[in-house]
Formats: sequence, C-alpha cells, structure tokens
Amino acid sequence: MILFCLTTFLFACQSASQRNDKKPDSVPKGAPRVVSADSLIVPGKSIGNIKLGMDAAPVIKLMGTPSGGDAAMGKATVIWNNGDDLTAIYTERNMGVDDTARILQIRSTLPGYLTDKNIGVGVTLDDIELQMPVARLGEYSEGKDTFALYVTRAGISFEINRDQQCTGIIVHPAGTDPTKAYLPFHSNLRK
Repeated sequence: MILFCLTTFLFACQSASQRNDKKPDSVPKGAPRVVSADSLIVPGKSIGNIKLGMDAAPVIKLMGTPSGGDAAMGKATVIWNNGDDLTAIYTERNMGVDDTARILQIRSTLPGYLTDKNIGVGVTLDDIELQMPVARLGEYSEGKDTFALYVTRAGISFEINRDQQCTGIIVHPAGTDPTKAYLPFHSNLRK
C-alpha cells in the first residue's frame, strides 16, 4: 500500500512538472508586441529615433543625400525615397533667433514602425479606430491613387488608401493640423 501511494505521488509530481515546463507555442492573438525604441512611433513625439523639435542636421547627415524636397522662408521639406517607401521631415528655422532647422513633422510609409498599440503602416482603418479616435480631414491624390487623411488630437495622422489600409503615418505636435505647415506633405489635400 505504501509503495502504491509513493508511486502515485511521484507520477503526479512528474506530470505536474511536465505541464508547467511546457511553453506556449505562440503569443495569443491580439497580445501587444514589444516594439524596440528605434521602431516605436510615439504620437506627438517621434518615429523611431527621429524626434520632433530636434536639430534636422544630424538626421540629414545620418539619412544621406535626400531624393527630394522643397524650401522657402526658413522652412523645408526633406524627402528620402527608397523605392515604394519614403521618410520625410518638415523643418522650420526661427531665423534671427535660432538658426537651427527644427523638425516639426515626420512622415513615414515604411512598414515596421509601430505605436505601443501596434498601429502602423499596413493596419486597417478599423484597427486604428479601435485604438484611438480619428477624424477624416480630407483626401489627396498621388499619381492615379486617392488617399484619405485621418487625424488625431494626440499628434498622429494616418494616410488611408481605398482598401481602408494605412499606407503612411505623420507625427506632428499634439493638437495641431498637419496640413497647416508652410510646406505641407500633401499640398493637394481637398477638405
């Protein structure tokens, strides 16, 4: 009888330890992913290592020769185009007071940058609306395609294609309209 109880106890302990050692095969659906600092979008603050308010010169040096842009009256838009994806910054200088070109807006169409709520290029408008309130500001055209621009008060805007999928993100100061810049990213926006 003692041998039977001891064998049953050892078997139960072994089975329990085997169950506790088993790791889940995958992260549960809908669980937040950990986003590294260099891939994190912070509304009203930054995309990756590019931060609003920072001196644009080191960013331009790091990113290399821009593929395009525009400048006037101490304001500039600088664009790096990498095939279908682009990164752009809008800067302003406070001429006569601070001649440093400060970043006031950042635009990216690169997949892989995400908010802490897993919002980024490739997610649907429905997914965005589940995480934060957005308002449709207007629409613009690029080539033959038409996109809608949705804004938030938190300082992040979303470029949405006809399939209701996010194709680009703009980070700007919270509570501001990204189209009010002197050289807006979307000069043909129709409200």
